Amino acid sequence: MTKNQPNSVSQKSLYLKQVRIRNYAPLINAKVSFQRGLNIIIGPNGTGKTRFVELASQLVGNIEDVTYLGAGCEVVFGFLKDIIVRFKQPISIEQTEVTNSRILPIHDFGLDVYASYNGQESTADSLELALGDVGIAFHLVPETVVAKYGSPLQGIPLVDIPATITVQAKNGQGKVEPAIGRFNRVGKTHLSDTIFNIALFALLWPFRRRQQPAPTALTSEAVQAEVKRVINAFLFFINPSICLYSPISQIRISPGYQVYDHAAQQEIILKGLEFEYLLGESWLPFSALSDGTKRMLYLISQLVMPSISFGGQQPAPLPFSFTTPSRTIFLEEPELGIHPDQLQKLLSLIREVSKEHQVIMTTHSPQVLNMLTTKELDRITICELDPEKGTQFRKLSPAKRAKAKAYMQNDSYLSDFWLYSNLEAE
Repeated sequence: MTKNQPNSVSQKSLYLKQVRIRNYAPLINAKVSFQRGLNIIIGPNGTGKTRFVELASQLVGNIEDVTYLGAGCEVVFGFLKDIIVRFKQPISIEQTEVTNSRILPIHDFGLDVYASYNGQESTADSLELALGDVGIAFHLVPETVVAKYGSPLQGIPLVDIPATITVQAKNGQGKVEPAIGRFNRVGKTHLSDTIFNIALFALLWPFRRRQQPAPTALTSEAVQAEVKRVINAFLFFINPSICLYSPISQIRISPGYQVYDHAAQQEIILKGLEFEYLLGESWLPFSALSDGTKRMLYLISQLVMPSISFGGQQPAPLPFSFTTPSRTIFLEEPELGIHPDQLQKLLSLIREVSKEHQVIMTTHSPQVLNMLTTKELDRITICELDPEKGTQFRKLSPAKRAKAKAYMQNDSYLSDFWLYSNLEAE
């Protein structure tokens, strides 16, 4: 039996310590606690695991725009001392504001957010709660990433469908088509959003700086070179993980894209930008990949997706680097649609990522539990549905942990203990 190393995630980083959800059926009044690093939620179908991930990820990652569904909920971030965030409904239905002779429904309004740290509570309207002497602003809570069912990479420029970059050569205006802004929050964490935003920012950097004298007009060669620089840097970052943990050996930009220099409109157009994926000895479009391979690509991109850091003062080329800031990553049943051999590779990646980031995952796969050591059984959370209380979360009882530990110490797998005994029973 392979003995994994315990989590070594930074003890200085913020992390999601506790969530309480109210009135989001079947979560009537459900409270669950987590640790830094790896956390695993198990339980039968229909107990509320997916509903929990849906709302909890909004409460953690979208604090300023949480809808009425979050009213009465509470999240606790662990730090030097706990940061408690409460969401309250600011108005009642009878007090809805009338604008343009229209009564705005209650869900048009955000919630009031109250945050407390070290005994001091703030309304946190601007989410700029100073954390004591450490000087961290409250809006620097961990970045949130969600990986849902399936492989929702379809319809995303560059990844799945060809994209076009249009740049105004003289005034530094630019756009991407199809427009990335139309994609939901999950899609925005993916490849295209990062690459295109970086490419446009880098291309237009001299114009944004309002240099005197004004920067010279961009040429088609300069636009191509900058886009290639950004994409190659990104692929250099992500390709090692893709190669190591998936059937895909490499990702590249399709060499068949077109460049147009529209002199009359003073536009430079890059059309047909699209990724290709190397499987075996064949370069394939996204549409030719199997569902399982698409799923692996989606999950890996969510787990290792970099953020961008800019530096330096020179006008061009704009220096940048990729980083992976502290994150809370929600994974919904990552085993779905994946071959057991590929799943083992994915679990190795999840384990590695959990050393630096908090991972909260739901699963029905006993194989997932084999990531845990005998000292980490408290990282298992059981989700169950009580007919009167709704969804409830609990940890393994001391007696159950003792039995599981003894089983594992006999060179047996925790997955077998789940399969052949009632692990979820009290």
